[in-house]
Amino acid sequence: MKKDAEWVLLPNFGGEEKIQEPTNPVAPRLAILWSLLFSGRTTWAPSPLMSDERLDDWLSSSCDEEAMSTEQRAGAAWFASEQADAVWQQSSLTPFGPATAIVHSCHDKAFAWQRREGDDPLGELTRVFEPAELADPDIFIEQANKAIGNWPAWAKRDWTLKPRFGSSGRGRVAGTDHTIDTSIIRRSLPRLTQQGGLLLEPFCRERTDLSVQLFIPAQTDQAIDVVGSLEGIVTKSGSYLGHRGIVRNKQAYADHPMEELLHQQAISLASHARQAGFWGPCGMDAFVYSHEGKDRLHICEFNARWTVGHVVHGLLRRCRRLNGETWSTLRNGFEFRLDLPEGATHPGQIPLTMVGSRVTSAIFPRHVHTGKSG
Repeated sequence: MKKDAEWVLLPNFGGEEKIQEPTNPVAPRLAILWSLLFSGRTTWAPSPLMSDERLDDWLSSSCDEEAMSTEQRAGAAWFASEQADAVWQQSSLTPFGPATAIVHSCHDKAFAWQRREGDDPLGELTRVFEPAELADPDIFIEQANKAIGNWPAWAKRDWTLKPRFGSSGRGRVAGTDHTIDTSIIRRSLPRLTQQGGLLLEPFCRERTDLSVQLFIPAQTDQAIDVVGSLEGIVTKSGSYLGHRGIVRNKQAYADHPMEELLHQQAISLASHARQAGFWGPCGMDAFVYSHEGKDRLHICEFNARWTVGHVVHGLLRRCRRLNGETWSTLRNGFEFRLDLPEGATHPGQIPLTMVGSRVTSAIFPRHVHTGKSG
């Protein structure tokens, strides 16, 4: 991205969910950390999306009113949306990234599912439902039960309904005992319809969450840049907690045996997105699960936007530039936590955000016995 530009940022985290929800308490600190990825001056877009008092308190000190009135600015949203387009239009700003319609077509979880590759029994069992197929709850429940009934025994134990537009594991509906629970479905269908439909798939409790962070240049003759990969730290339901990895040749990786296949599939999926007209920061989420004694890779989604993983890579690069001694402690293993529990401390931690004297997010060493580092 152009150096010394002025960036007007819109941290509309969760913008793809299409459901108005209270601001996540970690949003302000993520916004600050995201802004560190940009060269030049950064300011914050005036928007109802940022009207929450917690955001105002955190971001007001970074907002330069004089800069807001200058020319030659570019706008960057975490996620391109109709609401973000309205902000840019009202502010007479040119947004960074492709058209919103292109972003949405690639961000749809069905986009990644339709372009899956490799040996993935779980992916073969996944069923995509369009919003119109959710209009009649009785018909949907009948179709979903039929789909689950046709699954093999190993897949029927746990299942999940995933909104086609959602983030950080939010909005999922989980179930067990082979059949759809009618009461849960009836309450959830209106929301899932608003979120673009759903994917019905078996749910794997034993899994390793992985992600690849990429950047697709706007110039089609330039190669897709693999920023790196990370292992995700998530709750049992899939909600985001943090990332971990190691460093090789000054780049962070998940350090998983399926790393090579992970990168191959990420580049393939990004290439499909480029063909659809997408460019800019993006990522692929996946997980490794075991089936019949063999590890398999399941692609969850293509994130046609910035990701927390991009932020982690940017923070690691800052650590490398600013403090060589600190950087050396992270090379053989690191962990990033966006929301540290109160009172939690880790040896060698690098505080990133604080509330008073409390460290709220940090990177810290996580020692991994490996011969690969750099």
